Amino acid sequence: MWRKLFALILLFAITIPWYRSHIFWLDFVDEEDNIVIGSFLNNGTKLYRDIYSQHQPAQFVIANTLQHITHPDNILMTVKRHREFMVLWSILWVILLTFRFGFPLYFVSLVFELTKMILLGNMFLAESFVVYPLLYLLGYFFLKPRRTNQYEEFAILGIIWFLALSLTPLWPVLFFISLYLFALSRAKLRFILSLTSLGFISFALLFSKVDFLDYYHDVFLINTKFYIPLTTPISSASAVLSSLFSPLITIFSRGTSLMLPLLRLLSLLFLYNIYVLVRSKQYFRALFLYTIIFLTNLRYIDPASTLYGAFHMLPWYGTLLYGAIAFLKISKLPRFIVLILIVLFSLPVAKTLLWDHRDLDTDYFVHYSPSADLSLAVQIISRDASHSLWVEPVNYWVHYQNNSTLYTTMIYYYRWMDKVPAFRLEFDKTIESNLPDIVYLNNQNLGLGDKITSYTPLTRDGSVTSLYLRSDLVPALTKSQLMELSFYRFSF
Repeated sequence: MWRKLFALILLFAITIPWYRSHIFWLDFVDEEDNIVIGSFLNNGTKLYRDIYSQHQPAQFVIANTLQHITHPDNILMTVKRHREFMVLWSILWVILLTFRFGFPLYFVSLVFELTKMILLGNMFLAESFVVYPLLYLLGYFFLKPRRTNQYEEFAILGIIWFLALSLTPLWPVLFFISLYLFALSRAKLRFILSLTSLGFISFALLFSKVDFLDYYHDVFLINTKFYIPLTTPISSASAVLSSLFSPLITIFSRGTSLMLPLLRLLSLLFLYNIYVLVRSKQYFRALFLYTIIFLTNLRYIDPASTLYGAFHMLPWYGTLLYGAIAFLKISKLPRFIVLILIVLFSLPVAKTLLWDHRDLDTDYFVHYSPSADLSLAVQIISRDASHSLWVEPVNYWVHYQNNSTLYTTMIYYYRWMDKVPAFRLEFDKTIESNLPDIVYLNNQNLGLGDKITSYTPLTRDGSVTSLYLRSDLVPALTKSQLMELSFYRFSF
């Protein structure tokens, strides 16, 4: 008990203060997607029906709930609250995993906390949310908890539903886990009823924010028919094979990154643990563990990737850590030496990213103030009349906390979306009746085309910004609005 408390205090002491100093470290569109779309889910606005997304709904609803509770009144406080929530999320799960499953999960959590920033694991992302619940499932299966009861079994099914409604690429591994639980269950009818009833409860909790009629179209049909084929750099067969042999690929990777030496070490330990399980004739445990590692990496990412190119790796990284560390007891390797070695391999990542000194004001200015200023300009322009806003390809913050409205159901418009007939048809039908009032264009103009000549660019300090106001609306701006824009160095 006291050893665990001391270990937890040590872990939090070497991570939490540094996470707080990195609140505005990097901005990322996937995080902003969760936060800003979540802010729209009020006053009857429903996800998928009124606003498009190809992602699962859980993180949007969590963001909406968090904003409802904390009432952030600007972008600075919004980012701060969501990043702080991720710190709290980690704290609660690390405590739970340590007291439920002991030091194996503590050391997994320790290494993950020291290194997760290189995979953007500190951000408000679905990939960040799912790692610790996944680790709980693995602890439940492999560490043979001394005390289990029907309430924990019910909680396990709840975790499965949470993961399913958080991240679509986890569905294969969750299906596999569910089949395994069903096979083990002595009361199979109760298992089916419990899983089904938790599904109904999950959907009921989300019903006020999510339109499940359009959910299938956006999350499954658009993803499988358009998004994945149009944006995936390698074929599905190549991705599956790479995922299957990812530990070996990682060991022999010719890439270079701060993270790769640690991943090589973990992959070696994982494969050695699989060998030990097979040698001791624990064939099923070996197959089950390897299958979990394989299925969590179906969205294959090059192991040398970092930051923006690597965040999809987070679930696989978490399970790989588990496969390398949690089985050291049966591997007969000197556990203390191996754990020290793993921590030593994680220190270059921690030293470079987690333990570097950051200036909050500078980070906010570099990463968020340009978009915050444009959002303020939209707020001033839309003060007396709500204006529709069209964005290409993406800038979530220009939509945030101002009086603008979505021009279509699409809050962004990437190049791949222009190849989706339903999206192009929606835009063309809308533009036939009226042009958007405000347009944000950043090196892309697939929607408006030559109609951009009907707009006047907003300038700042004599340079054209990415914002445009329909020219016939410029004379309608009041003297007060023009003076306020001028105060922030904007003009038409």
